[in-house]
Amino acid sequence: MIIDSPIGELRVFIDDGKVVEVLLPGWRSDRSPVEDDFSKYRSEVEQAFYDYFDATSAKRTKVTYTKLVETCLPQMSVDDAPGFHQAVYKALLNQVPTGATVTYGELAELAGNPKAARAVGTAMRKNPIPIIVPCHRVVQSGGGLGGYMGNGDDGLRMKKWLLRHEGVNLNNV
Repeated sequence: MIIDSPIGELRVFIDDGKVVEVLLPGWRSDRSPVEDDFSKYRSEVEQAFYDYFDATSAKRTKVTYTKLVETCLPQMSVDDAPGFHQAVYKALLNQVPTGATVTYGELAELAGNPKAARAVGTAMRKNPIPIIVPCHRVVQSGGGLGGYMGNGDDGLRMKKWLLRHEGVNLNNV
């Protein structure tokens, strides 16, 4: 399914009733869109994304992000990822709230391995479901935003938009 958003066109792949991949603008996948009989679920996922992007305040964004996760996560699993990546994704989902940021090192510690900041970076790059697993909330320890999904300036523009949308003051990052 295609989602038109303020950061560009997203492609959301659903297979066997599960969200399996979210492609940000400029990203490609080997997957083919799967047409299945989960139209109710597909429409719920689509509406959850649109509600998130249409929110007009940080408080509303928090509510709509929570609904996006609640809509997508019961039908999807990060358990297919390598062990440490699973721990990183779960820590990011459960311990870094909307409107907050975390450094790679802090997230490594939250995931159970304080010396694995580089491995956190790898997990962020391999995140198959960005926005849902909010890798845009991960920033550099020196105060910089870092990259976003390897997309150079376009990625940084998307990351800034998502963080502002969630109420993050970028002057404090």
